[in-house]
Amino acid sequence: MKLRSFIFGGVALLGATMLPGRAAAQTPGCTYTYQLGLGGLITGCYTAMIGEIGEDAYFQSNQYFWAGNFGTTSGPNNDPTVAGTFMFNNGCGSGGSGTFAFCTGGFAKTPVAINSTGGELILGLKVPDTSNGQTYNWIYSGANNRNGTPAPAGYQEVLLQLTLAGVDQPGHYLFGWEDMNSGCLSRLTPNNNRFAMENLTNGPLLDSNLGNCDIFAPGGNSDSDFNDSYMQFVISGVGIPSDVVPEPISMSLLAMGLVGLGGASIRRRKK
Repeated sequence: MKLRSFIFGGVALLGATMLPGRAAAQTPGCTYTYQLGLGGLITGCYTAMIGEIGEDAYFQSNQYFWAGNFGTTSGPNNDPTVAGTFMFNNGCGSGGSGTFAFCTGGFAKTPVAINSTGGELILGLKVPDTSNGQTYNWIYSGANNRNGTPAPAGYQEVLLQLTLAGVDQPGHYLFGWEDMNSGCLSRLTPNNNRFAMENLTNGPLLDSNLGNCDIFAPGGNSDSDFNDSYMQFVISGVGIPSDVVPEPISMSLLAMGLVGLGGASIRRRKK
């Protein structure tokens, strides 16, 4: 597919408001930290547009967000103690039978704008899963202990960096859910936690096991293929990977600065 065709196709899939929204609300000095991979998260100052790409899910579940105001979870349904903000459901026409369905036509979702000056962006999925003896169950992004009811605790989502022509696109991420608690503890990393924008219209690839777990806790009840809902994030602000290590020259400058401060302190004491 030609690059121009891909760009227009991606805008049509996610809503014409998403891509312009990235630069529209840039805030000076606004920075966020992000962690890719299993249990990936975004925290800090950001303006985000979130749109649904598609799904292969048996359950039709509602999706919510919290921007720095999550609180905790409680009870047998893993309910949030602070009400979240509804975004859209994950129903795009698939029956969860192994066929990926894009959210187009009558299943198209209006992208949602989220603003935060601090705190973690947490997403929640309210799943009508009765396998634990309840009528529904909540799962959340981020830390695996948020998903410990019902046991076992496990990661429920994966966050991938989007690339274009092999180059990371700042502020563009692919988010994938697993809608039943599998007890996922570890996973193989596909393509170093990257996914090509050129493939966002490739249903069979999106439906494959991009984030399949390789280690499960005993008692899990699902496969953790993370294709039960795919969303694209377009985020403004300056993103800083959580695993960034300062370059050696930066460390040297920091050390020199500390030595200088120490010397000045000694001189002041002598005086």
